[in-house]
Amino acid sequence: MILSCRMTRHPFASFKPKTLRQAAFFSTGASLALGAVLLRMGAGLTTAAAPHGLASFELAWRPAALAAVLASWGDAGVVTARAMTFIDYGFLAAYGLSLASLSLYVPGASRFPRLASASAWAATLAAALDAVENAAGLLLLGGRPASPLCLVQAACAAPKFALAGLCLAWVAAGAFIRAPRD
Repeated sequence: MILSCRMTRHPFASFKPKTLRQAAFFSTGASLALGAVLLRMGAGLTTAAAPHGLASFELAWRPAALAAVLASWGDAGVVTARAMTFIDYGFLAAYGLSLASLSLYVPGASRFPRLASASAWAATLAAALDAVENAAGLLLLGGRPASPLCLVQAACAAPKFALAGLCLAWVAAGAFIRAPRD
């Protein structure tokens, strides 16, 4: 069954350009601010067992790898990771809105509306996956048994990073694609 373009449109696609611009502006600002806070907080979480800080925790597919990350952080690192995960709920809302609205607002969106809509949906899905990942992460940081939660967390984190990366690529490319002349 082939879905019509209308069925696959992102809900933001009906927003007026001014509304999309405002959503993009404010959510991108919030994303940058919260991202800076998270980067600063997470600086101390980079260890030999967690070379990518919190991302190493998020992508620990096996309980043994997860245990090594947590042990390398110690109690203070676990407290920091929990605080970062709570802040990440605000960040995921901001970057989800930012990437979705930018996907539909960039000049290339009028030339490639299906691609723009797919990117907006990908941003929405990335944020939803991030929310599930955070819930699993908070349970793990609270001392819950690692299996199967580490699988749930990593299975959400990996596609989240991929989808967000694809959205960023579309936004960057879409910014340089000229809108068709009327």
